Amino acid sequence: LCEVDAPTPEEQESNDPAVAAASDADLALDLCFPEWACMSCLPTTQLWQLRRHTRGAVRVRGINLRHGGRDSIQDAIDWLPLRSRLRWLDAESNALSATDVARLVTHAPFLECLRASAISDDTAVRELLHLHTLCIGRCDAVEPRGLASVLTMPSLRRLSLSGISVARWNTTMGVLSVVRATSPLTTLEVRGSDSAGDSCEFNRGVFPNLVALIVDGQPDDMSVADELASPKLELFASAFGDLHLMPKLKHFRTAATPGTVSEDVGRRLAALRDSRGASSLETLTSQGDIALVNAFLENVYGNNSLRHLSVRSSTGASLSAAALNAALPCAVKGMFRGVSLASDARTFFRDLRCLRHLLLTRVSWVTADENVWSSLGQAAALETLSVNDCARIPPITATVVPPTNLPLLRTVTLAKSPGMLQSEGAWSFLWGLPALSFLEAHVDAAIMATSCRALALLPSSGVRSLHTLRLGNLADAEAPAGEEYALHFARLPALRILDLFSCSRMRGASLGLLARPALLHRLTLIHMSPESQPVDIVPHLLQMTQLRQLAIFGCAAVADATPYLAPLTYACPFLRVIAIDPPVTHGLSVKVPAVADGEKEEVWRRETEGRGMWHRVSTPLACAICATEVAGE
Repeated sequence: LCEVDAPTPEEQESNDPAVAAASDADLALDLCFPEWACMSCLPTTQLWQLRRHTRGAVRVRGINLRHGGRDSIQDAIDWLPLRSRLRWLDAESNALSATDVARLVTHAPFLECLRASAISDDTAVRELLHLHTLCIGRCDAVEPRGLASVLTMPSLRRLSLSGISVARWNTTMGVLSVVRATSPLTTLEVRGSDSAGDSCEFNRGVFPNLVALIVDGQPDDMSVADELASPKLELFASAFGDLHLMPKLKHFRTAATPGTVSEDVGRRLAALRDSRGASSLETLTSQGDIALVNAFLENVYGNNSLRHLSVRSSTGASLSAAALNAALPCAVKGMFRGVSLASDARTFFRDLRCLRHLLLTRVSWVTADENVWSSLGQAAALETLSVNDCARIPPITATVVPPTNLPLLRTVTLAKSPGMLQSEGAWSFLWGLPALSFLEAHVDAAIMATSCRALALLPSSGVRSLHTLRLGNLADAEAPAGEEYALHFARLPALRILDLFSCSRMRGASLGLLARPALLHRLTLIHMSPESQPVDIVPHLLQMTQLRQLAIFGCAAVADATPYLAPLTYACPFLRVIAIDPPVTHGLSVKVPAVADGEKEEVWRRETEGRGMWHRVSTPLACAICATEVAGE
């Protein structure tokens, strides 16, 4: 965002492809609003607030606005210089007014991708001549005229509409069919808002170029396939039969509940073949039709091409033992939510050599046999393992899955799944992972004691790869003791981020046992004992010379923040944000004597006395922002 060497308009609009490409915008920003900025986003948000009106802003290619809550996003896009190079804007939680769209037309004429919760004037979007992707999250007020204008927009190729009135959609389809209009869309997603069971109507003549179609469908309803199934389709999301030829189909999604043709559709998907004779389906996503998934997995050949498998159920339906025995040699990502796994299954799939991400949420597997996870021993490419809210599931142990077999597994999350952590073998598996850098787990005193026993068996160097440790608390369980935390601190010498959410039995002295406190960047202590005094914790923080963010919740309330913040000002020069709860009762700022002349200067400030978030205002960046605000007034 620096103005130095920022590309000029002439360079960005050059006819020389090499010059234009070298100077084109290439920076993407994921922003919180300044008043809601979290501790992690604050530095980036402050820098953007300072530089967005400078020439350096022409480097911005895309912006993702995380929060809504405003009638307009004027403040979020008022920085736009004339003819900026902004290509995509994700304002999913914001509604765009006609004025907002007009500003984008004027200042972001090259916009290609736009996401918003609603757009007040759909016809105005046609003025964005380069727009090829449009996603609108709330379309209940869209009129047929505006809808027809969007559907026939010359540059638009991908369109997603949610919450649209089925009656208005069908009216629009009728009008377009009568006038024989055609849409250039290649990807269309339509989610209706009606609950009466009516379905959206389509016309093949209106959409001759579709390669991807996602619509809300009813079980056993083949009307969409009857109208739009074609040899061009690569993604489809509705029931289809033997007469609906889609030889290029590679991706299938369904949000319907099981119907009478679910198993037939599953078998048809398994029978799809590419030019080499291998099963061609690459993506299977089911939001409730477990019968379809079972039929597919039970019938698919071992040389299949499935790369992404996502299964979700709200009824706890079960994947069969035969389905869980399927070979998935090309699978890269598996997601399972709210499903049960057959108790008589002997393995969790086979041939997972390409698996990189495995996510289990509210999955139940009523079996005591840990050997069902043996297939993960072959998943040498696994990078992410997430188990969330799975109370009834056997643990993954080092005996069944040797941790050295997973050299790339860096991120592990075991949240609200105590069964995964209650055995020493499970912790031996975790602490033995050679590349583990992020671990999040929900623990209690018993689980932490088990972890301590596994840690004690490691070499004296401990776990040298772990950078981030987040330990949450289990409901209605005893919190870990300070001694158990201390052992972990001593055996984890590479920690940069430490977040502890159950500290009621921990005292500040435990922090003194951190192996290398100077490496720590973020420290979060939640549910501290009300008997703990902040001044007792501060001496143990002074060794954390690289600390950037600090949050301490639950300590005894204090009236003055100066004894708390002043020592940290000198010892932790990079510290920018401190969150204290309960909030300090008095004062909006803290002044600390300067090192050079001894005169006090304001270093820390908060907005109101009821807030516990303190920001360092003496940094060059903060001072520059204050100077800009004063100049603006």
